[in-house]
Amino acid sequence: MSASTATTRALLLAAYLAGWHARRFDWARANCCQFAAGWVAEATGRDPMRGLPATPTQHAARRLVLHLGGSLADACTRMLGSPPIEPAHAGLGDLVLLPVSAHPASGAVAICGGRLSAALTQDAGIVWVPTAIAVHAWRIDGEGLAA
Repeated sequence: MSASTATTRALLLAAYLAGWHARRFDWARANCCQFAAGWVAEATGRDPMRGLPATPTQHAARRLVLHLGGSLADACTRMLGSPPIEPAHAGLGDLVLLPVSAHPASGAVAICGGRLSAALTQDAGIVWVPTAIAVHAWRIDGEGLAA
């Protein structure tokens, strides 16, 4: 990624995150997957969640994740259309999966900002957490994303 591309992506990401700071977590309209998918759509023009059914509860979200691949990591891989990368190689604007519990459909999909990633939480809105705790990551560069 060139310096001007990185600068453009950083500004785009900053604007995207600013739009989410006032939003509260809501399973139906503002969960971590919608947060991440909105970023993918902003950065690439492709919405990886387009056409998926609504998930008004945590139980519905888990059911959908299990249907899409068995785990949240598998569901992300399927919806993004590209294999995961090592979290240590995640760059600005890539998606990362943060561990939340042992349940395979659990986790938090966050947006890498470098050493810290932006995660939408149920209680505190957007928080910044160390990217180093991520268990999976996906490159968001417009290449290979499912149409």
